[in-house]
Amino acid sequence: MGDRTATGLERELAMLAYVRDCLRVSEGEYFRIPTAALDELSSR
Repeated sequence: MGDRTATGLERELAMLAYVRDCLRVSEGEYFRIPTAALDELSSR
């Protein structure tokens, strides 16, 4: 982890959640990228 701050981690999680949402929009009905780990982190 190094010198990461809580604010920096929150910003990175928000960015990952945004990317996840973009991927979900671009996915077809028959294709899903597994994002359960990010869902778990975002819900905390």
